[in-house]
Amino acid sequence: MAENLGELYIRMGLSLSELETDFLSAERTVTDNVRRLNRQSELVKIRAQVEMEGLDKVADAERILQIRQETLNQQMAIQRDRVRILDAELGELSRTQGENSIATQRATLRIERERLAVARLEAQLKSLSAQKISFDTSQLQEKISQLNSRIQHIRIKADIDVSKLQGANAAFDAQKVRIAAVTSELELQRQKLIQLRESMYRSATNTGGDSVQTLNIKSNVLQQIQEIKRLETRLKELQGMNINLQIRADSIRQAEQTISENIARINARIENIRVKTDIDVSRLGSAVSEFDKVKAHVQGLNRELDLQNQKLAEMRKAFGSSVSANGLNNVKTINLSTEIQKQIQAIDQLKAKINELNKIEPPKTNSLLSGYLNIKGDVTGKLNSMALAFSNLKGATS
Repeated sequence: MAENLGELYIRMGLSLSELETDFLSAERTVTDNVRRLNRQSELVKIRAQVEMEGLDKVADAERILQIRQETLNQQMAIQRDRVRILDAELGELSRTQGENSIATQRATLRIERERLAVARLEAQLKSLSAQKISFDTSQLQEKISQLNSRIQHIRIKADIDVSKLQGANAAFDAQKVRIAAVTSELELQRQKLIQLRESMYRSATNTGGDSVQTLNIKSNVLQQIQEIKRLETRLKELQGMNINLQIRADSIRQAEQTISENIARINARIENIRVKTDIDVSRLGSAVSEFDKVKAHVQGLNRELDLQNQKLAEMRKAFGSSVSANGLNNVKTINLSTEIQKQIQAIDQLKAKINELNKIEPPKTNSLLSGYLNIKGDVTGKLNSMALAFSNLKGATS
């Protein structure tokens, strides 16, 4: 091969010394290019070291892995350029000096060393890729765990807040708490979906779209999408129910207001009847018998009995409204039930006293008058106390 090339030089009118010069020039060119690439590779390492110098190994672990990966990729590109240059040199030496020449053998060893360096860089990149996958997985799990903890906190807090609600608007207020909780959870679930998608894209880049890890994350992404859709549907249902509850709460509130006003009017009429009865009896004077005065008082008590029954009916309406709004076990409902029982007992006592007074015969009037006055005072006092208690109850629970 070398002799043919020499003959070619002679036929072209060139000297063999020029042939040797060209070979030396080509070798220097290859050497210069390799040295240039070596300098570039060293510069890449130095820049990476400088950038990582101020980073914290724990807090900036992700950035450090990224810098190392970028550095290795740059070194890999430079190393492959070296292999291409040396491969071209080997081909030229093999063609011009023969495969068994010393120069060719030397170039062969040189290029094999460079190929070995490429293999080592590939191994480092593979190892680093595994580290990044492990790091990404750990980071994803930590972020998802934090989001799940916040979601669980929202759910527990909502249950506690709902359990504390009382009063006529308890159902409506509970619905507002649930809507706020689902809205907050929905936002966190969307953040989870963003984290899962980013992890899926990184996994597809590092391990391939068909890798087991990427497919597992993709499955989690699809499940997360379904969870978000479920919450969105739930939120719409709660918002629709909230509108209905608002209408119902307004209706119940208006009904309770009407009942409260009715009871207040009845209490005022009862008081007026008592006052009027006392005045009417006092005006009778001594011209009439004590028996006639008792009958006048009985008439007043009968009118009061009618009003007390009306009051009982209004209290029962208030009880029904509380059951509808708050349930049987609500404090307000229980208190109303207690007051209704007291009202029934007082009415029964009033009826008994009226019946007792109606049995009084004219001859016995004088002897029983003082007993009647005690009866009237006792019943009136109890009913006044009940009216005050129910009024206080309405004020405390409205």
